[in-house]
Amino acid sequence: SHPHPLDDAPGREANPLPWSKGTLQLANEAHIRHPVFPGTDIHYILTFDALFTLPPRENPSLVAVAGKDKGQTRSSTPDWNIVENLEIQRRYALDIGAEFRTWDQLVCPPELVKNLRSVYPSAVIPASLPCSPHYPDFLQFALAKIDCWPVRKILQEFARRSGLAVPDVTFLFDHAAWTQDIPVDLSKPVMRSNPTPLWDGQWKKEMRHAMFGRK
Repeated sequence: SHPHPLDDAPGREANPLPWSKGTLQLANEAHIRHPVFPGTDIHYILTFDALFTLPPRENPSLVAVAGKDKGQTRSSTPDWNIVENLEIQRRYALDIGAEFRTWDQLVCPPELVKNLRSVYPSAVIPASLPCSPHYPDFLQFALAKIDCWPVRKILQEFARRSGLAVPDVTFLFDHAAWTQDIPVDLSKPVMRSNPTPLWDGQWKKEMRHAMFGRK
């Protein structure tokens, strides 16, 4: 059997979580041949592409996600190997009390994925970085200029005022985009030569509904 993904999370000792019987047994119960490495009888490990814990914090729900190309999930002639693998994953999710969802490009637009990948390396600002103490000042400056100045001008001007290198200021901007301290609409192209598109809250609501079926 397989332990629950949150089995060793703090505070879980008093609230045991369900374990899964494992993908091999689940495949046998469903009369599905478990996937193997090509040309062998060696089973490979099926994995989810992402696991999310959703609020409320005191009673979170778990969502397991399999990412697929839309041609694999919405085709009129499906690949039955993929369909069977998804069924094993769905049963695994059910075992651990998780909701199972599949995502493709219609759920996560390519532009959003591209932008998230771009700003993710700046998700955390290490205290050891020279630019770290400048973040509050940068945020105040950027928010005052973001709707009228091109992003590149904001970065260059703050670098001039602070004495930081432009790449360091760019790191601060990417961090603000990731945390949404600056409400950059990451579902649209972010061009450094133009004022960046901001959002009014609708983008997050639409993404939350598309990804998790929640408002």
